Amino acid sequence: MMNMIHNDMNSHSNIVEKTMENLQNHIYTACIMVNQVLQSGNNIILFGNGKNALLAELISSNLKDKYGLEKRVTVLEIAQNPDDEKVFENQVSKVYKKGDLLIGISISGNSVNVLRALSLGRNLECKTIGFSGYDGGAMNEFCDLNLVVPSDEIWRITEVQLLLGNIICKGIT
Repeated sequence: MMNMIHNDMNSHSNIVEKTMENLQNHIYTACIMVNQVLQSGNNIILFGNGKNALLAELISSNLKDKYGLEKRVTVLEIAQNPDDEKVFENQVSKVYKKGDLLIGISISGNSVNVLRALSLGRNLECKTIGFSGYDGGAMNEFCDLNLVVPSDEIWRITEVQLLLGNIICKGIT
């Protein structure tokens, strides 16, 4: 048991260190983007499926609780059928305004409903940030900035995405 705990903690530390080496400048850029959007009076819209929806809720909660952004941060809801390819796209089309920031979360970077919403957002002149893992998947093409956690372990990706979300929230000025 102690060996498992030690190995798990080391694995987490290694991914965090790789993320810091690979993404430090991108995390800084994400903080700048969030600040610019908020300073211009625009809104932040977050979305993802399953665990990613929970991550969107956690980031949203931090933004609302710490910075009083209740009316400026929206988490899109997952429909009864999360496989619906247009579930987030339809919601973005109803709540966006030009200059808003869309934050799409997908472990693989290939969730079709997330990609469709990001694509629409870019067409509507919104800024787009992705949170993904593995190699970033198709989100690399659909995001102004894709924060790709350098791992292929779902649990590690999720842990580090939460850390990135917390850092970005702390970067609000």
